[in-house]
Amino acid sequence: MSDAASFRAHKFRQLDDRLWQSLESSTYYFPDPAKLNDPADCQIDLVKAFRLARAGQTATHSPKAEEWFLRLADDVVKKAETCGVYSLCAGEITGDDQRLFWAHYAANHTGVCLTFDIPYAFISDTMVGVASVVYSTDALFDALQRLDLSKKPDFGKDIQPILTTYLTTKAPEWKYEQEARLISFHPGLQNFDRSWLKQICLGLRTPDADRERIQGLVEKYPDCKLAEAVREENDLFRIALREVLR
Repeated sequence: MSDAASFRAHKFRQLDDRLWQSLESSTYYFPDPAKLNDPADCQIDLVKAFRLARAGQTATHSPKAEEWFLRLADDVVKKAETCGVYSLCAGEITGDDQRLFWAHYAANHTGVCLTFDIPYAFISDTMVGVASVVYSTDALFDALQRLDLSKKPDFGKDIQPILTTYLTTKAPEWKYEQEARLISFHPGLQNFDRSWLKQICLGLRTPDADRERIQGLVEKYPDCKLAEAVREENDLFRIALREVLR
């Protein structure tokens, strides 16, 4: 995070047509949850989660309350299906875990890493929100355990908190990603102000032609620096960053 007013995170990407279009137009694609790479991601069975969360608790709610919860679960799932999710890394570009990002998401270091500072004002005004991914069911179970089924669930108080945890709960095996998510009300392209892109970092193997093209595009971003990954002098495996002078 660069300051209290903005959210800082990174996007590792291969240099495909979609990324070139994004950089030309400063628009970024928010896929719907069904398009995420883990089929269990944002696809949790909320009814099963509710029963697991309340296992061992005294069943004090009425059949009517059970009916209310089933409707709530249906509302959460339907709402989640219409959201857009933009996944980012909240870790460090040169961190040990991020070496895997360079390999997997930046196409074996032939791609780039984008660094954004996104104002919280923009997020609160135009998005569902932003949240770090939780790599366990604890937060979701806590939200379900706190649910008051003595009354009909309210969207703002009951459904929205569960929706947020539903969209940011992931299996523990993904913990190395240190993921955060921007959640929009609808999937598709979202406009970003060009001043939010603070850095484009080239990989160790970014081709010369692509480097030149990126250098030209950086000129269109007033606050963006160009950097490159280099091998750390005092370590066999780690990388460091070096600014590319223009």
